[in-house]
Amino acid sequence: MRPLAADLVVWFLGTAGHVVLLVGFVLLAERLLRGILPPAWRYGLWCLVVVRLACPVVPASPVSPLGLARRTGLVGWPRGGLGKVFTVARADSPAAPASVAAGPRAAPSAPAADPVATVAWAVVPSLLAGVWLLGCVGLLARGLHGAAGFRRRLSQAREVRDLAAREALDACRARLGVRRRVRLVETDLVATPTLTGVLRPQLVLPVGLLDRLSASEREWVFLHEVVHLRRWDLAVDALLSLLQALHWPNPAVHLAARRLRDAREAACDVRVLALRHDGGGAAGYAETLLKLAAGVSRPLAVPAFVATVESSHRLEARLVAIRDHRAERRRQHLVGGLALAAVAVLGLTRAVEAPVAPAAPVAPEGLTGAAAEAAMAQEFARHPLVQVSGRFVEVRGSPAEVRQTLQAPGVPGLEEGSTTSAAVPLAPADAQRLLAELNRDGSHADILSTPKVTTLSGTLAILSMVKEQYFPRSWTAVERDGKTVAEAVYGQATDVGSVLEALPRLDAGRPGHVTLDLTARITEVGDPPWREETLKHTDAAGRAVDLPVRYANLDKWSVSTCVDLPAGHSVLLSGGTAITRNAVVKAVPVLGRLPGLGRWFRHIRYERSARARLVLVTLDRVGSAVAPAVPAP
Repeated sequence: MRPLAADLVVWFLGTAGHVVLLVGFVLLAERLLRGILPPAWRYGLWCLVVVRLACPVVPASPVSPLGLARRTGLVGWPRGGLGKVFTVARADSPAAPASVAAGPRAAPSAPAADPVATVAWAVVPSLLAGVWLLGCVGLLARGLHGAAGFRRRLSQAREVRDLAAREALDACRARLGVRRRVRLVETDLVATPTLTGVLRPQLVLPVGLLDRLSASEREWVFLHEVVHLRRWDLAVDALLSLLQALHWPNPAVHLAARRLRDAREAACDVRVLALRHDGGGAAGYAETLLKLAAGVSRPLAVPAFVATVESSHRLEARLVAIRDHRAERRRQHLVGGLALAAVAVLGLTRAVEAPVAPAAPVAPEGLTGAAAEAAMAQEFARHPLVQVSGRFVEVRGSPAEVRQTLQAPGVPGLEEGSTTSAAVPLAPADAQRLLAELNRDGSHADILSTPKVTTLSGTLAILSMVKEQYFPRSWTAVERDGKTVAEAVYGQATDVGSVLEALPRLDAGRPGHVTLDLTARITEVGDPPWREETLKHTDAAGRAVDLPVRYANLDKWSVSTCVDLPAGHSVLLSGGTAITRNAVVKAVPVLGRLPGLGRWFRHIRYERSARARLVLVTLDRVGSAVAPAVPAP
């Protein structure tokens, strides 16, 4: 498993690339359907970007453009996406991908990775994740601080007592079917009518604005803000502000946010014009917006607010659209719905990962064409495919908790305290019951890894879920700056993790049965991770020098067996339960650390802890494969 920093970087980069693709689809749809696409449907298209940002994962689809690009070779991205960059290029990734060595013998290991490159790849994801998190925290803190300050000052605003204005606002609410009460206040905090409050909406007006507006212009303003309230634009804007803070390094997100807010205002304008046919029509509405924009310099930097005129710089496009407003036709809504569905299918899906096919046998040397095909077909017939699935499980807790977890499924051979290895065949029902117990909430079991491979009968498969780490193999004394110091000597990288070796063999005389040679190994860094020792050295002056050194404290566990199982059955490997006695020190702060007297303020309690390691291996005969065609030279 990769560290959290690498997972965050992989998730962010994958989401950023998907969002850029989705934004491109929306821009293309706007370009192609210019003059046809209604503003409400254009707003819906940009809301798809919000949906993608809010969803950590999206469903797979065969029509995804990512899968099409991969199949046609336009994108040569590795299987597994960006995760493969951090698990293949880095030698010390905590969860390198499973490596399968097929053949009578395992393939030779790759050369050791460069320690400098290893450290660099370990630091890069942490640095990127740290910068991203700092930016998120800073932007969220600034937004929350601004919102809290605005709400605090707004609570002191004077509520409007003008009965005519309140009746006009209530009439607009009734006209649009809005039942939520809207508080109408006046303050000098805003320069234009502003709607705020997702749960408790408030319409904030500049001081003296009602005296400068006619009754018709008031109705235009109230209709505009009530339409925003009816469409839940405040909730969308609050979510968008949060997503902008989380995805701040992605410029496509900020572009989408600006275009979404522009489309939101255009859709609101169209709805307002459709509700009123008197008072000068579009001309009266445009004059009202111009009057409101006179005192606006820049948008209010507070999340979850909607103003009638947010910026005077973008007002010109709205006025042109209002001037050219025409009643929308049914055909336009049909085109908008089709565009929304098409962009959603293309932009909110990911590529379908094709299953990994097993390696096909190589044709014998000297054979080509039909002879090679026949030889490979015979090889497949003699060696059917077998799927081996493994689960490395560790149960940790008190002896009673470990005993309860192991005995709950009713599987024999898992006695608490046993230090001998055991191999227990399990029927499918017993294996399912064991897995249900291990995955139960409150269980003390932790599934370390779940390797799986499809191999040929009689072919050794090695499944490795390891990370490569460099530990000192030896120490040597060197003279440096007039001092004798210990210098570590590093060798080959140590594989830390789990390894499963499986050699299945099908018996022609017993159809459906598999003879399986298994070897499971786990190598972990112990607790404490280092073992302190002393290097004795005699310097040039003949003086004996004791240099402190340390070696890695590695905990190694392995178990091997050979079993005969029917296809579909499982075998449970147990290495026994280890019980340790740990000292837990509880001390009074400060007083417990005093030399001499501190022992009167400390209490040492000894606790017994237990740990059991299990490996559950399941066999499934896939059957004979079809030999691939070998083109003739």
